[in-house]
Amino acid sequence: MAKLALLFPGQGVQNVGMAGDLASTYPQAYDLLAQADVSLGWSLSQLMLNGPAETLNLTPYTQPAILTASLAYWQAWQSEGVRAEGAIGLSLGEYSALVAANALDFASAVRLVHERGKAMESAYPAGAGEVVVVLGLQREVVENLCQAASDSTSYVQASNFNCPGQIVIAGDKVAVERAGQALLAAGAKRLVRLPVSAPFHTRLLQPAGTTFAPHLRATHWQEPTMTVVSNVDASVYQSPEQIQRLLVRQISEPIEFTHGVERLLAAGFTHFLEVGPGTSLGGIVKKIEHKATVYHASSVEQISAVAEQIRRELEVD
Repeated sequence: MAKLALLFPGQGVQNVGMAGDLASTYPQAYDLLAQADVSLGWSLSQLMLNGPAETLNLTPYTQPAILTASLAYWQAWQSEGVRAEGAIGLSLGEYSALVAANALDFASAVRLVHERGKAMESAYPAGAGEVVVVLGLQREVVENLCQAASDSTSYVQASNFNCPGQIVIAGDKVAVERAGQALLAAGAKRLVRLPVSAPFHTRLLQPAGTTFAPHLRATHWQEPTMTVVSNVDASVYQSPEQIQRLLVRQISEPIEFTHGVERLLAAGFTHFLEVGPGTSLGGIVKKIEHKATVYHASSVEQISAVAEQIRRELEVD
């Protein structure tokens, strides 16, 4: 029987109003938003539903908001009878995947990613960095040109390996600009600047990992009940100690999303459900393996119909 893996998004998919229709339709999703407010001690749900966008887009608020919206979607899918055996998240989405796999409870997770956001925001000077998506070049070319563009005063590196031909670079503005010019000269099809100024998943964020590590250690973790693949090394999470160790490294090391999806494919996962706001991860999976089956629904009206399709195609009783 075919196996289904969940795809959870990272930072950048947030929007004011996300998960509002879910909360009004699925009691489990409504309860999750209420639980987030209690856990944090302030109204995340009001920020998610009503904004302002300027606050929602600040990393300490964006991260718990996306986690909560993503897991509200997963509550809705489960209410429609969808079950999964695996999960992978992109950066922040890894925490959603671990909650879905019962490795930690939601209340702890929403507090944890709020602290993660604060640590990441404070670890690097605001506005001093740049993040760019590079399209159309091989990994080795991007890595070598980033290394050549770095010096003792300005640094850039590849930070996300999303899929073949789509690599994110991040670092100090000057080095990113130098690397961008060299990448275009080497044949990059396009450079896309992202509205993120902090160089997440580079060595420049190592102070954030140091700050955040005690919060990870203070959280109660359990062995996941489904296959969850790490962003850092594409290993399958097995123990609380491994989870804590790799989540610290994830802040300042590249996201190996391509290798993670390949690990799931090798384990027999042929079907993928994109859970939460955003629609990019399914497309990335298709670029890694065009034969993969990808599901997505962006509205309450679509969820029921797509859930029926999933149950039929995966023979879920």
